[in-house]
Amino acid sequence: MPPDGYVADPTNPGWWYDPTKDISSPDAWWQEPPAGYVADPTNPGWWYDPTKDVTLLDTWWHDATIIDAPEANWYDPVFARARELYGGSPYAFGGDRIPGKSIGPWDCIGYVMECLDAASPRLGDFQSGMQQGYINAERARQFCAFVPEGDEQAGDLIFFEKTYSTAGASHVGFVIDPVRHIMADDHDRGNNTGPGETDYTKAKWPQHFMQFGRVPR
Repeated sequence: MPPDGYVADPTNPGWWYDPTKDISSPDAWWQEPPAGYVADPTNPGWWYDPTKDVTLLDTWWHDATIIDAPEANWYDPVFARARELYGGSPYAFGGDRIPGKSIGPWDCIGYVMECLDAASPRLGDFQSGMQQGYINAERARQFCAFVPEGDEQAGDLIFFEKTYSTAGASHVGFVIDPVRHIMADDHDRGNNTGPGETDYTKAKWPQHFMQFGRVPR
């Protein structure tokens, strides 16, 4: 539904405006999402078709008048970049870590870095620390502030241990909500199918959960 007081524009189906505002101003307008789409509570301005696979780009729609607003969350461009890559290049251990946009392949931390590069402003110590050469999930965990379980927020990182033989954190992804996370390989869809969303309360993930971490900003 449009915001209270907004009026449908008879000349532009799907567009509504606030008659109390200057209609030449972008903040006077609201765009209606496609029929049947549901608002994503963790990402203001993003809507999805619940009948489709959420890892596919054509499942998602966003209202630029909302997503680009000054009050948008810091992680909106990070998640937007993450979703651009859904179902793309398959996971590769030790994959691409070149700063800026790349085509992959990525491992877990390479994918996280790729998406964090989209943040604006850039992420200070965490970003500069990542430029010190090779970084793995454990090194990323050390850059983050510890977040108690239950206090995690969208945009935090989730760390796992003992997914392979290494000390400390062995795997990392982005928290979306209390159930889902984004990572370099969507194991819900199938191994080596490229980035996507996975339910971290199911399958092997609870036994490997280590902690949540907040990226310094």
